[in-house]
Amino acid sequence: CLVILGCHRSGTSMLAGILEASGGKLPSGLMRPALTNRNGFNESWLVVDINESILKSCDIPWDYPEPTPRCIEKDSFKERFIPAVQASLSEAFGSEDSLTGAMILKDPRMCRTFPIWEKTMTRIGLSPTVLIPVRNPFDVIRSLEIRDGMQPSHACFVWIWHIVEAVLWSNHLLPRFVLFERLLEDPALCLKNALGFEIPSKAYEVVRPDLNHGSSSFDRYPQNVEPFRTAIELYRKVSILHEPDAELLDEVIRLREFAIEQSRYKERRYRRREKRLISDLSALKKETSEKVRANITSFESCSSLPTIS
Repeated sequence: CLVILGCHRSGTSMLAGILEASGGKLPSGLMRPALTNRNGFNESWLVVDINESILKSCDIPWDYPEPTPRCIEKDSFKERFIPAVQASLSEAFGSEDSLTGAMILKDPRMCRTFPIWEKTMTRIGLSPTVLIPVRNPFDVIRSLEIRDGMQPSHACFVWIWHIVEAVLWSNHLLPRFVLFERLLEDPALCLKNALGFEIPSKAYEVVRPDLNHGSSSFDRYPQNVEPFRTAIELYRKVSILHEPDAELLDEVIRLREFAIEQSRYKERRYRRREKRLISDLSALKKETSEKVRANITSFESCSSLPTIS
């Protein structure tokens, strides 16, 4: 089973198309092409719907600008979704008996939900081969800005956490990086390095350099300001590797743990502010209630005075 773990707007659809042209099998229920992806997404609603359900249970949307909550790592949480994921795989590729061969599984949301998919695959005897397509973050940011109206800093965080978690969740499976820019420049060499074998020449017809719409985005965003600095540094580390090394793994773990701790700190501050606000509102309510009672008492005293004739 070939699993593509890459951020949105990073060439995941094109890579899936190349793998299909090389003899791989795409799932049924494919999403229709759109104006933002005229050649098709090469991903199935059967997969997308499951991933959306998982993210919803984590209380996050697809473009959440922080790490996926820790619930995704808990066995009890994974177990809740394994039956649905298994049913999705069977429906997308056929019966469980036919779940063999070069199946192609792709949905950018899977960068966040992969722990559940991997556990399901292991349970039904599938061995995933993971490819991580990576595109210059500034080009992805620009593409998300144009397509979704996303703020650049928000889009930057989306790229960071998709790459961080794709590496973190799949590192033990020895994933291979596929650099988007190199794929466009020399698809034969790029894919040979990633897959370990040469693919049919007809598969190169799927590669279209004109798809790199955001190729002029490198100077659009400040490289010395966060989160852009972290993104470009992470990209530079990935771009010299064929697969994650120990140094990169340490870096993505550090980034995720730091962000989670920062998120907890912000949540604790929010809780304290919320408690103070509730306390202030309670005091204000009590004070207002006492004033109202005093006014009512004063009014009743005035209304009981004798009438002057």
